[in-house]
Amino acid sequence: MTRVSLSLPQGLLDMADKAAEQDFTTRSDIVRMSVLWYLRPQGRDLDQTDPDYIFKTLQHRKARVGIKQIIENIDKFDDVYDV
Repeated sequence: MTRVSLSLPQGLLDMADKAAEQDFTTRSDIVRMSVLWYLRPQGRDLDQTDPDYIFKTLQHRKARVGIKQIIENIDKFDDVYDV
């Protein structure tokens, strides 16, 4: 991996941080996924992207969201049954 420095408006950075927290991921993962989304092979040459990598990244994100939902359901169960 190569470290990259970029400038973002504070509001956009706050939104990225909130999304990262909700998806149990990092700010870097949010930026990485955003770039992958932008480079997806929609109207672009397939040789400019790696569809397998994009697919695996999206699967990973979906799994994180599933884990988050499980944790939220456990928390709701604990609240309902005062565990």
